[in-house]
Amino acid sequence: MFGAWAEEYGAAHEVLTSFGGKKIILRDPRALAHFYARESWTYVHTESTRVFLERGFGEGTVWANGEDRMRQNGQRKPLSPAFSHTAVRRLAHVFYNCAHKTKAGWDALIDLTGSAIAVIEIQDWMNHIS
Repeated sequence: MFGAWAEEYGAAHEVLTSFGGKKIILRDPRALAHFYARESWTYVHTESTRVFLERGFGEGTVWANGEDRMRQNGQRKPLSPAFSHTAVRRLAHVFYNCAHKTKAGWDALIDLTGSAIAVIEIQDWMNHIS
């Protein structure tokens, strides 16, 4: 659904939410970088979003707002080199290998069923990959 919206409306667009609210959808990497790195006071998460992020990821870099985000920069600076283009490129082969092994395993499961349809427990597979 969001992919179709991005094609129709572009990499950044606004959608209406319940009770007359609005959300901005960002699909552009540069816009996301601006959102998370430079504008810690302008863009803030709603309380429900913060609760969701805290429960899912803890009180880390993505969860933080304003002053909290400024404190999280202590986490951000040491982590930045690990997510540089060079570092990610050096690890690309690991991701490719995991993807190919997963595909081979899923193909084997589909072959075992004798049809083109199989039930695959994705969560179990993701636990083995990561």
